[in-house]
Amino acid sequence: MKVECSLANCIRILDNSENNLFRSSINIRCIESLISFVFFCCTLTTHIEMNELTNESQQNSIQQSRDRIEKISFDQLNFIEKLEEWRHESHRVINQFCDLKRDEYLTKVEDEMNQLKQTIDSFSFDCDASNDYIQWTQTTIQSIQQQLDQLQQIQYQFGSFQLDPSLISIPEKIIDSIEHPPSPFKDLSCSSFQWTNQMSISIPPDHWYSLASNQQSILAASKSDLILFDHNLNLMKKKSLIPTGLKDICWSTSLAKYILIFPREILLVNPNDNSLLLESTSIVSNNEQPWERGTTHQSILFLSTFGDNPLIVEYNLSPSIHSNKRYPWFLFTCQHEIVNDLKANDDSLGLVIENSLSNLTRLDIRSIKSFDCLHSIEIGKGWGYRCSPSVQHWILTDSYNQRILFIEKTNIYKTIEKSFSMKPFNVAHLRQNLFVLRTNESIQQLTIKNN
Repeated sequence: MKVECSLANCIRILDNSENNLFRSSINIRCIESLISFVFFCCTLTTHIEMNELTNESQQNSIQQSRDRIEKISFDQLNFIEKLEEWRHESHRVINQFCDLKRDEYLTKVEDEMNQLKQTIDSFSFDCDASNDYIQWTQTTIQSIQQQLDQLQQIQYQFGSFQLDPSLISIPEKIIDSIEHPPSPFKDLSCSSFQWTNQMSISIPPDHWYSLASNQQSILAASKSDLILFDHNLNLMKKKSLIPTGLKDICWSTSLAKYILIFPREILLVNPNDNSLLLESTSIVSNNEQPWERGTTHQSILFLSTFGDNPLIVEYNLSPSIHSNKRYPWFLFTCQHEIVNDLKANDDSLGLVIENSLSNLTRLDIRSIKSFDCLHSIEIGKGWGYRCSPSVQHWILTDSYNQRILFIEKTNIYKTIEKSFSMKPFNVAHLRQNLFVLRTNESIQQLTIKNN
């Protein structure tokens, strides 16, 4: 915006466009122009402060909603309380019914026993009794003995206890559906970014589609081989007969080596070594919590464990490898949640968290220094998500729904997704907008750009 006044050579050029929030070239030579310029600055400052307050308020509202959900105690929900009341009342009715049948049975048994006693009491032990009477007495006693034996052998009819499911009715939706307005940051048509498949190469799959990269190379694994490529997917080296069970690979800048994560041990491999010799380390896991994923930040190695109640352990890699910190599961997960992946960028740690009961996954962005949760992005249903960061983006692979998610950080995180022709299992960042993708039987090089 160019503003001029009547005084010669008094000109102000003010630009508050989106790309240049404030850029001013001024040549002020009168008091009126100075006042106008100061007023403009105050207005613009107020606008910026209001935007910052709005963003902070929005983030606080999101966090408060999430905290409220996590603090809900299922045992204290009204339905659970009513169900327990119904259970106790049902037990009371069943106990009452059983007591009734018990009394009825014992009354009948007591009556029949009394009759048998009367019969036995009627016997005469007169020495002059006739043979017929003695014979009748013996026959009757045998009959009574048989009846007493039948008391324990008689078969009773107990009908199976069956409940009608309609006794307790649960609505199809617990919470009334609310039509949420469509998010302006989720573009399923993927108009916000596009990718180009530069090249691909076939590679036999391993169990976990292991993949990592550095500035010059890409390291992948098949079921029994380590394979080193350059960024153009040309084969550089190959090592056969590696140990089984490789879970993950990451690159360490401080060691200048790839780190191989196995369930019980951590190994190193130097990409400059012609034979790709495997080197052992002092890092081992206990039997109850095998290693699952790993990532590095400068001279720090983060390792996560497999299964429920996961553990994240932080190791210093130099000048020597030693354990530094341990983060128990309750600091970053809830019950029935597992860590599918973790990756580090310049200042944060990305955790892909999956709830094994609901099959829902989220990406938590945590501070490397404090481990505080900075952002939490809901990803959706699915399992086996893997992730890779670049400078301002996160890329996630979703083999379950056969899609790729592109998460861009502006003033907030926005998620864009796109279907993929094959199931994507893993991804690694090479440089700038260049990524490498692992599918079931190939490695593909992708260039991803914003439109």
